[in-house]
Amino acid sequence: MNQRNNHHLILFPLPFQGHINPMLQLGRILCARGFSITILHTNFNAPDPSSHPHFTFRSIGDSFDRSEAPPSDIPGLLLLLNTRCASPFEERLQEMMSSPGGDSVPVACLISDSLFSFACDVAERLKLLAHASGSQSEEAVTECPPLLVRDIPGIKLQKPEMALQLFGNMIKVIKSSPGVIFNTFEELEHPALMSVWEVLSVPDFVSFGSVVVLSESKISEIALGLADSEQPFLWVVRPGVVCNLEWLQKSPSHFLEAPERRGKTVKWAPQMEELAHPAVGAFWTHSGWNSTLESISEGVPMLCMPFLIKE
Repeated sequence: MNQRNNHHLILFPLPFQGHINPMLQLGRILCARGFSITILHTNFNAPDPSSHPHFTFRSIGDSFDRSEAPPSDIPGLLLLLNTRCASPFEERLQEMMSSPGGDSVPVACLISDSLFSFACDVAERLKLLAHASGSQSEEAVTECPPLLVRDIPGIKLQKPEMALQLFGNMIKVIKSSPGVIFNTFEELEHPALMSVWEVLSVPDFVSFGSVVVLSESKISEIALGLADSEQPFLWVVRPGVVCNLEWLQKSPSHFLEAPERRGKTVKWAPQMEELAHPAVGAFWTHSGWNSTLESISEGVPMLCMPFLIKE
């Protein structure tokens, strides 16, 4: 562990890329200010330690298996994570705070994702500061005139009551935390910000995040639109983005020909680096929060298509 001073911070991200990446970015900022950083993480979707040599990485030793919850059941998956990770998290944290080795540097603060509802209670028991990271249908959305509440796209959930429980837990954690870190910047959400991004008809970089699952008909429409655009593009088609995993292998030849002529499809791409490249003219996105922040911070116009988690 990088022990440049006696200020040791533990960061505990939710095991999804949209949560891990901002937490690691925060860790880099804090590390640059002299803090020693330990990333506490689940075995499920664990971050790559080699990309952050100045951090210490510790698994909580959980036995969570994603096969226990369908990928489309996000609330159920999050509740199961909270159930399975609470005890291993507390045990690992106690071990780190009492061990005679490098982790014995006093812990100044625990920064945990607010969707881990148990972390705040654990922090209180261990004397740690815990910071959390994150019918009105006809009412106006004051931040986005002239939209009404009913105009905002929603997410179809298999078990809405789980989502209510999940968000209720998150709100409770945020209210009981001594501090909150928001993944945003003031200019983006200032009431006076009324500018409208120009929507381009032809995106150059196409990516729909790490969670969205599309039907064959929907992804076919996207593919044919790119084929008909006659413009160059880079399309990230991650494994699992299509309901039918064999769809790409069985897809019509006219779809596969388009990337060969003007574009390219890949399973993964470093999104921030792609958006920072001067050749990128626009970003076709699912409107995920991190994607929105990254696109705006790089000055790349967005074509926004909010998707449901599962159609």
